[in-house]
Amino acid sequence: MKRKGYLLAAALLLALSWSVVPVAWAEEETPPPPEGRGGIVAGKVTAIEDSTLTLQTRRGEVEVITDAETVFHIPGTEEATLENVAVGDWVIAAGRWDESAFHARRVRVVRPQERRARLTGEVAAIEGTDLLLRVQGGRELLIHTDETTTFHVLGTEEATLADVHEGDRVVVGVETREDGTYARTVAVFPEDAARVGGQVVEIEGTALLIETQHGTVQVLTEGGTLFRIPGVEEAALSDLKVGDTVVCGGRWEGEATFRALAVVVPAGSQAPGRTASIRGRVVGVGEDRLTVGTAQGPVTVLVGEETLIRVPGTEEATLSDLQIGNAVGVRGQWTEDGFLQAEAVVAGRPGQGAGRARPRGRFPRLNPGRGR
Repeated sequence: MKRKGYLLAAALLLALSWSVVPVAWAEEETPPPPEGRGGIVAGKVTAIEDSTLTLQTRRGEVEVITDAETVFHIPGTEEATLENVAVGDWVIAAGRWDESAFHARRVRVVRPQERRARLTGEVAAIEGTDLLLRVQGGRELLIHTDETTTFHVLGTEEATLADVHEGDRVVVGVETREDGTYARTVAVFPEDAARVGGQVVEIEGTALLIETQHGTVQVLTEGGTLFRIPGVEEAALSDLKVGDTVVCGGRWEGEATFRALAVVVPAGSQAPGRTASIRGRVVGVGEDRLTVGTAQGPVTVLVGEETLIRVPGTEEATLSDLQIGNAVGVRGQWTEDGFLQAEAVVAGRPGQGAGRARPRGRFPRLNPGRGR
């Protein structure tokens, strides 16, 4: 019975994790390898002197040496340089070790929203307002909670930390702050956890009607239901659309009734009005549209006067500057007809793979290929 419970909990975790890409800076750091070997360091900039950054990392202070070849990536800054990095910034640097210093090939400034991740484990202890979370491999992590933390427990409308107990299996959305790791959300797996997925065909009150492979299911939501929708910061039931593909975690309450602890819209849902990003190669060019070949099949991309187009080496690029075979990334919204109305189209450099066509500067950061 215990094994069955863990399998069901794993099923719910899958539902919760479909829209999750952990990006907590601290989890990306690698320990110093032998001299001359590559690696990654991450931390907060505490000093900048000449071309050297001093970072406070989990393993202590590290000097990161930059030079004329170092490439800087800073959100919202074109052709960023070391001058655009400030004391107090959180950064991730990739490069190689040399004795006690680190020579950076790339330096990326990480904005606050990128210092977030999702952790799954078992509550090992509760100490005041802190959770001791035991994660895979037996590591125990101290997670703080405060008045901003929201708790999600099936059947409990306004859950609090008092509804979480030692031994509970939980998924915790965390945020790295100056003084530690804080929980933004804590969702407790029910003992009889299950999941169901399908397409939303109707939304009535707090209930969803979804069409699954085996028939229609009514999904009941409540005040404590957790919603995850790509591109929506604090998602709620009102952000769901008819036509969305959803994965719901929770428990069955009847043959065709499911009560949801979590409702997740996987990246790439094609519901009209839903934002999406794709990447691939141009296989057709028309007067006002492109056909992009993706790993999931061809996508018709509508290009209008408001569409931002970037082609390497071309200023004020237009649709006519795109050619068949170009690797492109596209961000936009799905239309009623299943087309993607483009907000931005970014072509890669000649010879660049489709997976690396990404915008910089004022263009929105695309993550094409996450779905069609």
